[in-house]
Amino acid sequence: MIKLTPEEVKECLATTPQITFEVTERCNLNCTYCGYGKLYSDKDSRSDRNLHADDAIAFLSFIKKLWEDGCDTTGESVVYISFYGGEPLLNMPFIKEIVFFVESQLQSYNKHFVFSMTTNAILLPHYIKYLVEKDFHLLLSLDGDENGSSYRIYRNGKPAYKTIVDNINIVKSSYPAFYKKNITFNAVLNDRNTIQGINDFFSLHFCKKPFIGEINVTGINPNEIDLFKKIFRSKTQEVAKERGLQIENFQESTSYDTVARYLQMHSPYFYLSYNELLYGKNSRKSVPTGTCLPFGKKVFITVSGKILPCEHMYVVKTKCTTANIVIYSVVSFFLFSEILLLIEFCFIISLIFLIFSPCPKYTSLGVRLSNDS
Repeated sequence: MIKLTPEEVKECLATTPQITFEVTERCNLNCTYCGYGKLYSDKDSRSDRNLHADDAIAFLSFIKKLWEDGCDTTGESVVYISFYGGEPLLNMPFIKEIVFFVESQLQSYNKHFVFSMTTNAILLPHYIKYLVEKDFHLLLSLDGDENGSSYRIYRNGKPAYKTIVDNINIVKSSYPAFYKKNITFNAVLNDRNTIQGINDFFSLHFCKKPFIGEINVTGINPNEIDLFKKIFRSKTQEVAKERGLQIENFQESTSYDTVARYLQMHSPYFYLSYNELLYGKNSRKSVPTGTCLPFGKKVFITVSGKILPCEHMYVVKTKCTTANIVIYSVVSFFLFSEILLLIEFCFIISLIFLIFSPCPKYTSLGVRLSNDS
């Protein structure tokens, strides 16, 4: 297992194509399957905190310094500045301040900045004019028709479906060009909808094809396993059912992706190509994480100022000391000069525990993070 040098980490940070800010922990919905809700027990505690603009600007200023020091090896490129929650629109002053900083301080470095946001659309009409002006790309969350979306509820238990649909239609009618180019949808598959039903709904009402994902299958609260089993639907099995197929082998297990990824990272019998099989794989450089270089694809800044390689790292509690394995060193905004990730990474150990957990059918590595937005 190799270790990354500070110079390699700096290069990854300087060339990252996406910087995502967890704008706030607050949310105006209380979705039943929320990744931060009662269904799960593997997250840091949340207390309605906001990310401070000063901290985010400190990070962006550090990236700017890396560019000035020649750490960027990509030259002209696109950098996505993304806003995540909670519900990002609950901390709109933060978003405006970051957009202003990017536009006023970072425009002379051969970078084209694209702003994006995941939102539940509850507050969308209040801020749509600004979002259109700044050409935001918006990922709106809705799970299909009224019944399919009935897990999206307010904190008082009332359904949010009508408000969401009404707000989407306001954007669609008021800014048709923006709607067509900049709006995409995300839907969560559950026991009250189907893949076909979701696609039909969005095609009929919004002329869009949504991204469809499952609810998280990691970190399930043992006290809520029955609720999880009720809500969870496998995309693989749903597609097979809709096509009249039956899946009777091991690939139908939700643990399949976990096991496959572990074998890919560690089995001596995994080959990327026939050339590797025939001529060996000595030239392939081992990546410490087994999946990607830290910050090589994304930087995720949490509401508490932690710097993570992506939001999926959030599924591991930061105080984890499993088998005395060191997790990514999550550094303060004010210790950038001492960034050194000693990656004796507990990710693989966690996978092993997941695979052999008491309920392996319902625990595997989630491929995307679901939350209220």
